[in-house]
Amino acid sequence: MGISLSPGISDDDVLNYTQNVRKQFVDQLTEYGTKMPADKGEASLMLQALTDMDRVAISKKKLVIEQGQSEADRLASQIIARLAQNTKLDVFATVEGSYEEITPDLSQLPHIELVAGVTGIGVEDNNYDSFVDSLTEEEKIEAQKQR
Repeated sequence: MGISLSPGISDDDVLNYTQNVRKQFVDQLTEYGTKMPADKGEASLMLQALTDMDRVAISKKKLVIEQGQSEADRLASQIIARLAQNTKLDVFATVEGSYEEITPDLSQLPHIELVAGVTGIGVEDNNYDSFVDSLTEEEKIEAQKQR
């Protein structure tokens, strides 16, 4: 085949080698595309080899796309860095007087009644019976209606 599987070969060489072996295998099973295997076992092996070939081809295409995206990201970061240098703009600087403190009108907020234990921190051991027991009669009736 022209390549040995020695430890010094690259990942790309291995991928190319295995793709070529799969191609030769499919060519042999189909007699170079002139017939389809009649045996179920051979057909299954061929379909698996074709699936593996498709998977490798799609993965290689994804890798090319990701490399392109990586290059676009690199160029965008260079442009942003160049803009930041040229404008001498510190995006993290605090500008004095650029904000005013907001004081909310508490009378406009709705009143909230907290249920006992809601604001507690910790682990609560709760099961179905204790949960149902904790409900008020109105909550139990409402839950029955929703069923």
